[in-house]
Order: sequence, then structure tokens, then C-alpha cells
Amino acid sequence: MKLLHVYDHDYYEKDGVYYSSSVNGKKAFEPYLLHFDSVTVLANLSDKEVDFSKLDVSSSENINFAFAENKRLFGNYVKNYIKEDAFVKKQVLEHDGVAVRLPSELGLFVIETARKYNKPYAIEVVGDAWDSYWYHGSLKGKVMAAITEWRTKRALWNAKFAIYVTQYYLQKAYPMKKGLSRNASNVVLPDQQDIEIYNRHIERLKNPPAKLRFGLIGTLNVAYKGLEESLLALKSLINVIPDFEILFVGKGDIAYLQNLIDKHNMGRYAIIVGKISSGQPVFDFLDSLDVYLHPSKHEGLPRAVIEAMSRACPVLASSIAGTPELLPAKYIHKPGDHKTLAQHIKQVITNKAELCSMAKENFEKSSEYSFTEIRNKKGSFWGEFKKYILQTER
Repeated sequence: MKLLHVYDHDYYEKDGVYYSSSVNGKKAFEPYLLHFDSVTVLANLSDKEVDFSKLDVSSSENINFAFAENKRLFGNYVKNYIKEDAFVKKQVLEHDGVAVRLPSELGLFVIETARKYNKPYAIEVVGDAWDSYWYHGSLKGKVMAAITEWRTKRALWNAKFAIYVTQYYLQKAYPMKKGLSRNASNVVLPDQQDIEIYNRHIERLKNPPAKLRFGLIGTLNVAYKGLEESLLALKSLINVIPDFEILFVGKGDIAYLQNLIDKHNMGRYAIIVGKISSGQPVFDFLDSLDVYLHPSKHEGLPRAVIEAMSRACPVLASSIAGTPELLPAKYIHKPGDHKTLAQHIKQVITNKAELCSMAKENFEKSSEYSFTEIRNKKGSFWGEFKKYILQTER
């Protein structure tokens, strides 16, 4: 059986091999291939210049690729309301079932096509459609927020199968009318947690360096990752806490972030690292931090927070989407509230006992996101979806 996997995600091609960020590397498709003979990835092909050494290979046996027009471009968005996309229709009809990841403009168009031709589909909900547009930073984004939220709510309400990355938040925001609903994170950690990781970070927290180190991972050219909030919070503490630096890791044009750093006179404290490879390089970065900050305004279930927790790193984060499912309320602030974030930093940064307690709680909580547990959850869901497809084909 053939499955079509749909998401507004950029892939990159080199010598016939397709690459992507780690969240869409070839390992991400294993749960589908437990039940389907092949997966065709319908997405976007980017022609941007990238450092392929910092990307994961997505190509693999039984994984095929097909690339559609970018539905995020306004012209293509409008055109597809006027005329059906023949290429998308062909892909839908040539497969036995469709897996659509939302929020995604391409995904929403594919769902409409699947419904029109009675093709079985299942939805993966990985983020809040409203937040993804509202906090984009443009007037067009705010207009699109309401439209896309309504379309996403309608898609979930009518769906027969949906799997959410959160336990509660996205289910409440985008409920189903009826059907099979499951939850499984799209963040996967190694099965065996190394206690030495925990011990090393505890040792760092008990014996902090002369210059404290904060870190943030996220796209560096968008407002919704809370870059400015992190700078404002730390700026207010310059004469309050010991000397520090904050490191920013992620993809995107750094000009936006550099302007924020200059605007708030934080050049002495802020370091732009840029994109680093997934896996061990990210873990090494997190191991070097005293506190990880995540004041984001748009998430599903934040990968970087879970990865930081798995390295026994204390985390202070916003209350966006599923983040409160990960951290105690006393370490959570409202999105955009840099003053409360500053209070939380001041509260914990010189309290070694509290930092060690945070590290212990985070390390233990992260065990819920082991590879085997997540794969089994997803595998069970896609197995049920396959049974449904077989029943409809009789």
C-alpha cells in the first residue's frame, strides 16, 4: 500500500538525494513504513543555498518525493481557490491513503481534494494554526490567522483520524467531531538515558562558570520565537545577576536578530551562533548552558525544550501551546511577557538547589519521549488507519 505524506516543508536536493532538518529526516518516516510499503512525500523543493553538512538525509528506500507549488505564496493560494491543482489531484488519486500534517496550506488544499474524491486521510496536528500566522510579524499574517484557523478547525472537525503532538492543548483548540484521536510527540529521544549526562550538568550547576550562559534555539528571522523577549528580560538584569552571555542557535537570516541586538544595546552579551547540525552538536550546545530560555509565541510541543530537558538543563519558557504539559507552572510565563521571564531568571539563576531540582525534574520527565515509546504510539495509530483504508476498499 502507498501512503502520501503532505506538509508545507522545504527540502533540498543534491546529487539526487533529498535533505531536510532533522524533524523530517528519513527516521521520521519509520512509523508509516511499519504499515505501508512506500511513502511519497509531497512538499516544497527549495533552491536556497544551504550547508548540507548541517542537514539530515531524508531520502531512503521506499521514500519517494513529489514537489508541489508553494501554497504559502499568495498568488498560488488564490489560484487554487479558482482552479484545482491537477498535480496535487494526481498524487492524491495515485495513493491508497493520505497523511496530512497541519498547520499547512498545502495540507489544507490536499484535504479538500481527498474529501472530494473520497480518499481516506488522517491528520497530524503539530502546531497552532492561529499562532503560526498571528505572530508572524506582518499584517498579512494577522489576516491569514483567522482564515487558516477556521479552515484547520473545519478540517479536524470532519476528520476520522487525527494524531496530536500534545496531550491536551491542541485537542481542545482543534477538536474532532468523532473518530480516532491519539497523541504522540514528534520529538524523539534515545531509548537509554545516560546518567552521566545528568551528573555532568548537575556538576556544572553546582559550580557555575564566571560568566553564566543562557541559550535559545529557534528560527532567527521571525518575531514569534521570542528573540526580543529574551533580550529584554536579560537587559533588565544586567546589574542584578552575575555576568552572562546568551547564545542564539537556529536557521534564518541573522540580520533581523542583529537589528534587535543593536536596538537594545546587547552586543556585549549576545552571540549569534546560527545553524548547527542536529543530534550531538545540539546536545553539546545544551550541555554548555546554565539555563535554556524558550519565550516562543508559536509551538506545538517544542522540540528544543524537550531536548534541553533530556540534557538535564533547567528551562524557562512561555505558556504557548503544549509547553505547560512539560514544565511546572512556576517556570512558565505568558507569551510576550518579558518582565515575568526576567523575574523567573532572577529567582533561579543564583539558587543552586533550585537549578539542580529543575534539572532533575526535566531529566526524568524527558524519558516519556523515548524513541520506542513514540514509535509504538505512532505505529499503532497508522496501523488503525491502514485497517480503515482496507475496509473502505472492499
